[in-house]
Amino acid sequence: MKRRFIPLIFLILFCASALFADSAVKECNEMFRSEEIFFHGRRMKSNHELFRVVLIAMHMRVLTVRFNMPVDPRTVNGQTILINGKKLPQGTFMRFSKTGVLVEIKFPEPINEPFALDVSQVTAFDGSQLSLGTFTGIGDGTKLKFPEKEDEEEEHED
Repeated sequence: MKRRFIPLIFLILFCASALFADSAVKECNEMFRSEEIFFHGRRMKSNHELFRVVLIAMHMRVLTVRFNMPVDPRTVNGQTILINGKKLPQGTFMRFSKTGVLVEIKFPEPINEPFALDVSQVTAFDGSQLSLGTFTGIGDGTKLKFPEKEDEEEEHED
């Protein structure tokens, strides 16, 4: 008779352990889920050069701005990018490259006059501020290139 109870006891223990394990996994998942932050980006070196604009190009209604390191997309919007000191027009479309260094801004209508671009409120992923954020004289066909590193700038001055 004792031999019949042994498998029954093992079955009861197995079922009980499965129930407790399931609730422990759920509690653990809920704890991690509440503290999870979904933020995609690239890791950056802590000793990097200054955050800079390296290219500005305007063709038709599309303005392309390239940075030397990935931008924080939360800081690139119609409030932080200014044209002649004003917010971007309604219907402006923005997209980012996969690496986060290129921002393409498509305006709803062509801008016929040269304008000033202010991107000084845009930051890098690590919170670095732009070293220079205001550019003037941008119009259709404009292509402004800047050195990617500070050393290159000094070499060109000689």
